[in-house]
Order: sequence, then structure tokens, then C-alpha cells
Amino acid sequence: MSVKCVSLLCAYIKVLLHYFYTELISAYASLIGAYIKVLLHYFYTCAQFEVDPRSRW
Repeated sequence: MSVKCVSLLCAYIKVLLHYFYTELISAYASLIGAYIKVLLHYFYTCAQFEVDPRSRW
């Protein structure tokens, strides 16, 4: 392969990797955000139960 082909291939791979990583990071960010929301909701509910035992009944 010529040098031009190699550099073109490298540029193409870089673009693909950049796109892939961007998609992956945004997917992970939304997943982590959802997980944190669930955890916060759980802890908030538990804290309410601990503060006011009457809310259990």
C-alpha cells in the first residue's frame, strides 16, 4: 500500500473511533445518570422512613 492509502485509512479509523467513543460515552453517561437517580430515590425513601416511622403504616 502507498503512503497515501495508509494515511487515508488511519484518518478513517480515527473518525470511526471518535464516533464510537462519543456514542459509548453518551450511552454510559445516560446509564449512570439513571442509576444515580434510582439510588437517590431509594436513599431518599429510606431516609423518610427513618425520620418518620409513622409513614410505614
